[in-house]
Amino acid sequence: LLQGVAYHLGFAFSLVNSRYLLSSMIHDAFDWIYKRLGNIYEIAFYHRCNDDGDDVNHSTTIDSTEEKTYPPSKEVNYKLRKLVSKHDIHQTTVHTDLYVIDKKKNHLYYYLFDVLESGYSLVNCILGRKHYTFPFTDCNNKVIGVIDVCCLNFLNKHKLDYLHKSLIHFQEGYEQLVIYTGVDTYGQYNNADEYNIISKNQEETEINSQIEEVKPDWIDENNKFIPKIIVKKLAKMELSLLTLKIDKDLFRNIKRYEIQLCNSEIYLLWTVILLFNRSQGDESLNQENIFKLSDSMMAGIHESIVDYDPFVGEQQLITSQKSRLNEIYESKLSINEELDLVLF
Repeated sequence: LLQGVAYHLGFAFSLVNSRYLLSSMIHDAFDWIYKRLGNIYEIAFYHRCNDDGDDVNHSTTIDSTEEKTYPPSKEVNYKLRKLVSKHDIHQTTVHTDLYVIDKKKNHLYYYLFDVLESGYSLVNCILGRKHYTFPFTDCNNKVIGVIDVCCLNFLNKHKLDYLHKSLIHFQEGYEQLVIYTGVDTYGQYNNADEYNIISKNQEETEINSQIEEVKPDWIDENNKFIPKIIVKKLAKMELSLLTLKIDKDLFRNIKRYEIQLCNSEIYLLWTVILLFNRSQGDESLNQENIFKLSDSMMAGIHESIVDYDPFVGEQQLITSQKSRLNEIYESKLSINEELDLVLF
């Protein structure tokens, strides 16, 4: 009896922990996305609740190979609960109330349930506002919630692509979270068939093995899951989207055709070179020395920028590089205020 009680208490704790970590991750992500995109009136995450008459066959699943969905064989009264939202200028909120949106009673929210059932992203105009609604799936492609982005105007292609790519990182974080806790946020064990009632030692072994399976960038030195990592993922994604716009032949052509640069461009280029090549620390910051750089170095700058990870790059800098970069920053900040983004 005691073993059974301990088992269910452990399950309840893991379930609460899963939902807490998911809420924290979505909270941090919404803060970032709202600031980066603009034009967003509200962004909200709705988590799926237990459906009336629900059983294991009622879960909408996306076929990732054929891009088809398989709706339930009988009508189910789907339910959603708003878990996290960011509204206008207000702070991002994690909702602790138990208010549930019922499909049969809340017809105004039909578009949320359309996405929940179909597994497809949809765009709707509700009460004069544009709603971009995305399915949120687990590692088995089961739709467990929806993300609704409400805008005053239509989003352009760039912003829409940004949201789609962000969703990939949300779902990666959720997958790693479930591996870490061993329980998903709708109340099932990860690899449920393997979880019968087990001893305490066996349970601890399972937990330790799950932590080892989580990607290391989601875990801190104390083996704790870090929800805020989602912000770094989104920042790196945005950096990649921007750097990919740079012409891959740009730096090589600067040398080949001796393109004249203004002072701010020279300082920015030298900053990049110092970040990626330690041997250039003693060169003078002028146009002539840029033209003297080797072809291979100039050709490799683009690839270095695209592959650069700003969250580990600073740790790899040696003292002389930091000193040189600070010199550029302090002496030329008034010329180009964007340098602080490049340097740090």
